[in-house]
Amino acid sequence: MKYYLTFSRTSYINLIFGVIYILILLKYFWIGQRHEAINYFIATCFVGYLVFFVLPRLAKVLYFCILKRPILETNDVFIFDHYKNIKYYWNDIEKINTTNSRITLTLREPHKYFREIANPFSRLRTRVLCDLYNETALFKIDISILEFNEKENTRFLQTLDELNIAGKN
Repeated sequence: MKYYLTFSRTSYINLIFGVIYILILLKYFWIGQRHEAINYFIATCFVGYLVFFVLPRLAKVLYFCILKRPILETNDVFIFDHYKNIKYYWNDIEKINTTNSRITLTLREPHKYFREIANPFSRLRTRVLCDLYNETALFKIDISILEFNEKENTRFLQTLDELNIAGKN
């Protein structure tokens, strides 16, 4: 089954906050006094946050939304998180915990999946949590952007459970 991104109320709220964020940034760069060190520092922090965190996520969401690509794909062999570009095989999954906003996977051999994590900071954090603290539930799939209603969410979780059982046999 393939699950697609839907623009929900949360998506629109994030877009509004993004516009407010850009207006604040413009205030510091063009309306504020640029020669004051504190204003320049705050504006530089805003630009850094915008470039390294906001724009990459926005570009990825727009990519999935405009091109109508699935965010999550499940079948009897794997779960493919297209957003993070990681394919989790059912044979490697030991346990699945689900909430309304995320799926947390406990893997038998998490070291096999470290190379799949694209973000170097996330890769390092995941490796440290696994090696130093023996954390097992390291891999998470965000399903809040899929926007299910209660009935669809229950059906999705039942399908996930069935595929998990079928994939282990």
